[in-house]
Formats: sequence, structure tokens, C-alpha cells
Amino acid sequence: MNEAVLRRYRRSVDEQTPLPQLIFIDGGKGQLSAAAAAMRALDLEQIMLVGLVKPPKRHNEISHLLIHGREETPIPFDRNSLAFRLILQIREETHKTAIEFHRKRREKRDFTSELSEIPGIGEKRKMKLLREFGSIERIAKASAEELRPFVGPKAAAEIAAHFEKQRSLAATK
Repeated sequence: MNEAVLRRYRRSVDEQTPLPQLIFIDGGKGQLSAAAAAMRALDLEQIMLVGLVKPPKRHNEISHLLIHGREETPIPFDRNSLAFRLILQIREETHKTAIEFHRKRREKRDFTSELSEIPGIGEKRKMKLLREFGSIERIAKASAEELRPFVGPKAAAEIAAHFEKQRSLAATK
């Protein structure tokens, strides 16, 4: 949490973009303390930090809020209040965005490492294939003929042979 907050707001400070007045932190005292330490390091202590605390083993709920500097007096939530629903929607949207970001990052990492093993496939061809096919799985299933318009005949044959070899190795295990 410390590193994420530090990177995010250091970039805002460096680029001189507008800073928020309030930051929600998905977590309790520990996460809130880590975020506060990052903000202190950036001399941004004037920004209010609020921790969204979940009940144990119920990750889709918020039981109360913690305001940095007043952690000893948590604010309970009325589950039927409009404020609760708004904060819950904000939390769900940010959680969804974070998951999508990590999936894309993982897919790109997997994609890059898999195709890096094939001779003659550089960054431009990797990116072109990913744009056209959408995933490494779809590239792996594509025939040389399907790959040819995007990378040329020689590279298409290399890619198809690579994945065919992988399929045959997996079948023998």
C-alpha cells in the first residue's frame, strides 16, 4: 500500500496535476498507516485519508470507516444509508479496475515471455499479434495461414511450429 500510494501521488506531484482532497484506502489501520506514511514522505499530509474496513471473512461489505488521525473512533455504517451505498459503489468500481489492470498486466507478461522464445519474433510482432488475436491462447490455436497476414510467412511458420511442439509435448505428459 505504501509503495502504491507513493508512486501514484509522486507522479501527480511531479506532473503538477490536481490532487484530491480525500483518498479512500481499502483496508484498516495497517493499510491506512502505510498510506499515511507515503503521503507524509511526499509532504501531502493535508489530504484526508479514510480507511474502508471490512468485517472478517466478508470482503464485499464495509463495516466502518477509519479516518487517519482518529483511528481510535471508527465510524460505523448504516447499511441502508445513501452514503454507504455510494462508498460501496466507489469501492467496487476501484476493485474492478484494479483486477482488470492486473489481468492485462499478467496477460502481457505471459504473452511476451511465451513469444520471446520464438526466433525472429520481436516486440513489434508480439504487439501486433496481441492486438489482432487478443490473447496468447488464440495465437497458440491459430494456424500458420491465419498468422501469415500479420507477421509474414516465415514468422507465421515459426510461431505455428512452436505451439504445435508445445501441444505435442503436453500430450506426451
